[in-house]
Amino acid sequence: CDDIIREFAGILKKKFKLSTSDISEITAIVEEAAIEIIHKPDPIKSICRDPNDDFIIACAVAAKANYIVTGDDDLLILKRYKDVIIINPRNFEALFAD
Repeated sequence: CDDIIREFAGILKKKFKLSTSDISEITAIVEEAAIEIIHKPDPIKSICRDPNDDFIIACAVAAKANYIVTGDDDLLILKRYKDVIIINPRNFEALFAD
């Protein structure tokens, strides 16, 4: 979803203080690697503490994602929505550690 890419770019700028050119390069890589499944997901009823995060869940459901990997506490508190597991990066990485 374009909204997720925009939010990701905002986090890269705010949290990691990356330059505009670095952010453009990173988001281009992410967009290139992503398979665009949908343009705009069907809305879901508001379930997040932060209603601005509902679109992330809507995109994940529409894309039939298994996981949302995030550091956002407003999403992490949900733990799961339908078939989508909401997990932090450390725990996601641990799923694949030997």
